[in-house]
Amino acid sequence: MLASAEWAPFVEGFGPPAAGGKWGKLETLWHGTHLTSALRIAEDRMISGGLIYDGKLRDTRTEVIYFSPNTWGNGSRYGSFQFEINWSTLIDGRSLYWVEAIRDYQIPIYRFLVSRRNVSHLPVQAYDPELDTGPLRRMGDEWYWATGSAAEVVIDEAVPVHDISRLRFDKHHDDYCSEWWLNGKCPEKGWSGSWNAHAKLVACLLGRPLKTLNQLLVEHDILAFGVESALSQVWVRLINGRKFGGSITDDETATQLILSALLTFHAGDTDGARRIIDLIDTRERAERVLLEAIRQRFDTPSFNWS
Repeated sequence: MLASAEWAPFVEGFGPPAAGGKWGKLETLWHGTHLTSALRIAEDRMISGGLIYDGKLRDTRTEVIYFSPNTWGNGSRYGSFQFEINWSTLIDGRSLYWVEAIRDYQIPIYRFLVSRRNVSHLPVQAYDPELDTGPLRRMGDEWYWATGSAAEVVIDEAVPVHDISRLRFDKHHDDYCSEWWLNGKCPEKGWSGSWNAHAKLVACLLGRPLKTLNQLLVEHDILAFGVESALSQVWVRLINGRKFGGSITDDETATQLILSALLTFHAGDTDGARRIIDLIDTRERAERVLLEAIRQRFDTPSFNWS
């Protein structure tokens, strides 16, 4: 009965689920990350969990990954990158549990856990989406969520990259950031900060190289939305406006310089990256070897600047 009382305010006046109105179809969810976490996902080939930091599960030492169907028009406080997963993939083979209502934030949160483990030691309650009347419902093959609040679904195991359906290059919120330990000084805030984070991500993927996210960044041999824009930011920061005239006159060495410059830029030393670029003799060579690096790293042989 306690769980019913907790979730009742989230569905009060909603009526039966239907697409649109106060209910939305539950089809995809997002896991938001900052640059550092996005690169860790690329390296690990999975999204790993962390200790839950609030609510009933905080003292249980449960490690979870946060997902949500919510999107925010003014930007995400969770970072500049959004990993999308299909709900059908997330729930497949797992059970659903009501965790709690959290009202400490500006927008109330309702939280569910999905797990394939024995969770009898946790303060959660098994939830039947066809019988229970909370903010997640199932009718036949269709799932619905109550859209009037913030929805959180946490999972207590790592999610491999091959289960992720898309990576979206997003905007960080102008004012709010989930990484409270930065004391309000998150460098990704707003579009300018997010564009810089996007550019640094693709620079690192090019420079190392890391191909583990290619399936999320390339669609039908074409770079996904946002990726080309990020690459354009790299070009603007490293090549546009440079004088060139350096001593490097062969493509092989120029390619190594470009890769070194990309990693230097990713590390935060834009001036140092530009000085490396200036060692190349011509802008034509620098642009050509950068283009070839993009084609090889992302397996897009036909890529060209729009």
